[in-house]
Amino acid sequence: MEHDKHAARYVSKLSNKLRRKIDAFSSKESFSGSQGRVLHFILAQSNDVFQKDIEEEYSLRPPTATELLKKNGEKRLDLSGIYGIFPR
Repeated sequence: MEHDKHAARYVSKLSNKLRRKIDAFSSKESFSGSQGRVLHFILAQSNDVFQKDIEEEYSLRPPTATELLKKNGEKRLDLSGIYGIFPR
């Protein structure tokens, strides 16, 4: 039981560090941390990525995922033609 708590704390710390690194990088660029995380998720996939995949990965509601993808498109981060991202 104690081992599980230690592992969970370590995973949480690692997650926070990764989020901060992505946020710091994205603040230098023209996109938000959320957009950077979604972009990373998309680029890490070997198959087509659909809006539903992003919703499930980040526990987003469909309207939130739609807005995030729209903002990516507005900032020329739209990868739909290359990576097969399609709204539902």
